[in-house]
Order: sequence, then C-alpha cells, then structure tokens
Amino acid sequence: MKDWIKNEETGLIFNLDKENGLEEKIEYALTEDLTKIGENAKNWVFQNLDIKVVTKRFEEVYKRLKTV
Repeated sequence: MKDWIKNEETGLIFNLDKENGLEEKIEYALTEDLTKIGENAKNWVFQNLDIKVVTKRFEEVYKRLKTV
C-alpha cells in the first residue's frame, strides 16, 4: 500500500512511531481541502488498477511465460 499512496498527493500517511503522527494527519484532514488528493487518488486507481490495465499486464506476463 505504501507504494500506492503518496503522502498528501494521493492520500495521507502517518508514522506509527511518531507519538502524535495520527493526530497531525487528522488535523490536516480537518483543515485542508482534500479535493485534490481525492482526485489524484481516483486518477491513480483508474490508471493503475482499472480492470483493462490489469488484464493487459496479466496478458503480457502470460505471453512472456509462454515463450520461455
């Protein structure tokens, strides 16, 4: 998941080892307009996890394995 989420770009990530990490992200979420982050996340999903994209990747892997 960490590879999928870019902090304050496609989601919010906090450090579990930091005592007030979650608190800071909650405050951020309450005070900032998260529309852009939501749009970025949606676009990332469509570009990387859409069924057509995933199917194409599986087909490419299958073709490579078939030729080995």
